[in-house]
Amino acid sequence: EDLAYPWRDLEADKARGRTAFNVLKAVKKGFRLTFRFVLDWALGRRPVPWSPPPTGSELEDILSLPGVAPQERPDLIDRLSATIARKLGDPGSRRYYAGLLWRVVEGQLRPEALLTLIRRAVAAIGEGIARPGALVAQALGRL
Repeated sequence: EDLAYPWRDLEADKARGRTAFNVLKAVKKGFRLTFRFVLDWALGRRPVPWSPPPTGSELEDILSLPGVAPQERPDLIDRLSATIARKLGDPGSRRYYAGLLWRVVEGQLRPEALLTLIRRAVAAIGEGIARPGALVAQALGRL
């Protein structure tokens, strides 16, 4: 009966991979259910537990990080941390940025929050307002 209501478009959910069946398939392939994922699912925010390969829009790939297959995460995190360090002009802090990306994977930090923070830091550094590492660390303290 619930499936008959107009707000449920099961065919569209199937096409986007947003069904419980697809979540179970992803778990069998190695996707780890985090508390954040289960909470979002229960609240009706249907996160997709995996995503297509990154599109190449460098920082935007942060958004797909939580759903990337476990075996693909290290390479993506390595690439993203190098990109962040380059954009912030802070090559010495690459491991720090990789740690932040692992926090995203573990559900301790929302990918949208990190992406917004990095974008703000890039803008502030471009204007000569702040040092990269200090700005990111300070902003993370407020999250």
